[in-house]
Amino acid sequence: KREKQRTMDEEISSMETFILARPEQMKADLEGEWRLQLLADKRGDGVKYFNNTEAWQSFDMSSSMKFENSIPQGFLGAVKKKGGIEFDDERRIYTQTNAKTGGGGFLQALMTGSSGAEAGPNGPQQIISVDGVLLVTKYAGKGRTEDLVKNYFAVWRRVEPGTYSSKR
Repeated sequence: KREKQRTMDEEISSMETFILARPEQMKADLEGEWRLQLLADKRGDGVKYFNNTEAWQSFDMSSSMKFENSIPQGFLGAVKKKGGIEFDDERRIYTQTNAKTGGGGFLQALMTGSSGAEAGPNGPQQIISVDGVLLVTKYAGKGRTEDLVKNYFAVWRRVEPGTYSSKR
């Protein structure tokens, strides 16, 4: 007996599976500036961290593929990073490349060995969902840091371009 193939519309309406957007669509939607709202655990029944600071990131997804972000880091200010982006089309993971770090929190990061708030966009991030309003990511790296953040999803809200990046 041959199983009936389901159309994409049937798959989406069935809610039995989660279908990622096409890589080109995700890249287009990722373009812009985002403010961290919260970290939610993987079960969806708890919020680990609600961001009342100014953790943000911005993306230029044109041919230059650049990022910029700022992560609050204790009493000395924020760790700010700029650099390039590599995007894995198959796994929908973006990775920061050639990052240059600065800002007042940079000194504290050096002294404490911390690379920034756990909630920050450090390391490779898998895009779970992105649209005109929300971006949901999950840490996709390997190693020690993964144990700290692997069970959480970061929820970002789109802000007007220049809201934070213009405060450099």
